[in-house]
Amino acid sequence: MSKSVKSNNTEENNKVAPVEDQLPSSLIGEGGFEEEQIDNEDLSLPTIRLTQALSKLVQDGIAKQGEFRHSFDKERVLGDSKTPLEIIPFGKFKVWVIRKNKQFDSIVPVTPENIDWEWEELDSEENVIKREKWFNVYCLIPSEVKQGAAFPAVLSFKGKSYKAVKTFATIVKKLQGFKQPMASRVFKIHCEQDKNEHGTFYKISDVEMGRKTTTQEIKAALDWHKSLKAQSAGSVSVDYEEMEEKEVESQAQASPSTNDPKAEGVAAQAV
Repeated sequence: MSKSVKSNNTEENNKVAPVEDQLPSSLIGEGGFEEEQIDNEDLSLPTIRLTQALSKLVQDGIAKQGEFRHSFDKERVLGDSKTPLEIIPFGKFKVWVIRKNKQFDSIVPVTPENIDWEWEELDSEENVIKREKWFNVYCLIPSEVKQGAAFPAVLSFKGKSYKAVKTFATIVKKLQGFKQPMASRVFKIHCEQDKNEHGTFYKISDVEMGRKTTTQEIKAALDWHKSLKAQSAGSVSVDYEEMEEKEVESQAQASPSTNDPKAEGVAAQAV
């Protein structure tokens, strides 16, 4: 009896199991919904941030400190001190984060003209000007590419994490020697706990060259590389809002306040 019921239930489940419709390419392909064209100047790319004890996500009980979280999907852990964050990098740009008397003032692209700016100085009105250089990487998350939902995010190396930039740059230079772009490899981003006079915090500690990217992954990276580089209508911007809580790591050089609109939608300058 039980065997028969099980068989009937299985057949019934097979009958009612939903089947996802495959929409005709003639309806969803290029040229169909032309009004959905989005210019790069209207984009605001999400960020990947390393959570700290004072991060809002940690304070709200959503995350633990020392986790890599995506600002578009805060519920998902992308990596931590035990499991490295995996990214497919396809571009970079650098900015100066400037503060006047410990208050956020502006974010300025790093250029050949200002690359040697002093990290701290007094201006003509005796204001204390502090500058922090951020190295930003455009990247894709491999799991998102596999799902067919690749969308670029920005990972920033700043504060004590900036030291890991040398390893990142060395790997890229090595790949260039073999005529390979940075997107030809999956990069593993490691983090670890550190401390200073303010307390403990997490920093990006190392960058490791991982496996070769798949055809699907490098094609997605190339498509986004071309898209972001073609900024004829204006520069694509990065919304740093999710990275601006004051953290122990950089209390002396606090990040821009989330309440300051100037900290949002900062234009990226290079791919």
